[in-house]
Amino acid sequence: MSEAHDGRPCPACGRFVNTQYCPHCGAKVIFTGPLALPFEDAPTIPSLPVVARAEGPAAATPEMFPTEMVPTAGGIGAAGQPQAWSQAPDPSAGPQTGLFPGWTGMYPAVAGEGGVGALAPRRERRRKAIYAVLGIAAVTMVVLVAALLITPHLGKSGNTAEKDGQPVAVSTAGQSPATSASSSPVGSAASSAPVIPVVTPPAKTTVTVTAGSAVGAPKTTAAPRTTAAPRTTAAPRTTAAPKTTPKPTPAANPLGVPQQEIACSSGFVVQLASELDAAAFAAHVARLKAAGQLPAGSLAADSTKSCQIFTSQSNTLVLYAGPYAGPYDGCPARLAGPADAFIKGGNPGSAQQYISCLCPVAVGRVPQYSQVGQQGVWIGEAQRVLGNKLNISVADLSNQWGIFTPGTKAAVQQFQKTVNLPADGNLDHRTWKALQSAGC
Repeated sequence: MSEAHDGRPCPACGRFVNTQYCPHCGAKVIFTGPLALPFEDAPTIPSLPVVARAEGPAAATPEMFPTEMVPTAGGIGAAGQPQAWSQAPDPSAGPQTGLFPGWTGMYPAVAGEGGVGALAPRRERRRKAIYAVLGIAAVTMVVLVAALLITPHLGKSGNTAEKDGQPVAVSTAGQSPATSASSSPVGSAASSAPVIPVVTPPAKTTVTVTAGSAVGAPKTTAAPRTTAAPRTTAAPRTTAAPKTTPKPTPAANPLGVPQQEIACSSGFVVQLASELDAAAFAAHVARLKAAGQLPAGSLAADSTKSCQIFTSQSNTLVLYAGPYAGPYDGCPARLAGPADAFIKGGNPGSAQQYISCLCPVAVGRVPQYSQVGQQGVWIGEAQRVLGNKLNISVADLSNQWGIFTPGTKAAVQQFQKTVNLPADGNLDHRTWKALQSAGC
């Protein structure tokens, strides 16, 4: 320091000043030595140490902050040992008013040689920005070119291209005439219909594939290709009827009808026929079927395994229909069966009960018989009323049920005499009415 200038160099601009604040840059100047203190051993205010590149400008060096070894007094440091003190006080010591409160004259950090990041030189930052822009542009160009080369081939076979945004079937220029047919439209029921071949001469067509709206995208011109023949809609395929697996034919029933044993019940059954062995039973069923006297739903039962309602309960096969809830509910089956059929109860207590289908019928609807040899199911019903209910003998009935035999005519004459009717032996309406009254 030169005493000839009567001042101190400004720690900010370096000019010699003899005032507390530099008139050139406004920095606060703290004097040391005789100019500042009345005695040499007066204590001074220490400031924080200056660390290069940590405080102040990024490229700051200790030389930018002039320091001086000054004596200290009191218990600061070793006795009599000078210490280095900054000529600029702590920022908090600056004025707290004005345009820049607390400003100490330190310049803000500025870009310079050796700086990094935002403090790098402008030329370095500009070069890095150019590199970044060029890199982004290069990546964008690579993506666009890849998209232009790959997109036309996505989801298409080797013989298709696009023209005006629509798929067009094409083939190579040197290809021989080929037959083709397009598949059915989407959603068509005949998606797998047979193809109808169409032969067309080769024709060259240039198809241009233009990229989308990408700026600067190159145009790709496809090689000359042969346009496929016009699409021909295949005729709808006729769906074949599903195969029906034939059901195995059940083995023929040896008895001619299904077998089901008769369980005891409060109902009634119609006994149609009976035989002692299976062969005779099957033959009897066949005869009734041929004569149209086998009611629908007829069944076979073994008397040994069925309810005890039959006279011969051992080794007898019975052809029957039912059971029915009421005594006359089985009359349609009885009148559709043979002439000697009859209705009986479904349990041992009601099995011997007399039941005749003449009882519920209107006699005006019953046929009339007068000639010997006539046949009919109602003749069999009259024979049962005369013999079973009225105990009038009807001769020769072993195989002649339902036949108007001489014995039947004689039994009718005998009945007519007992009820004071003309004894002509005819089954007319008056005789049927008398039989209904006597037997029911």
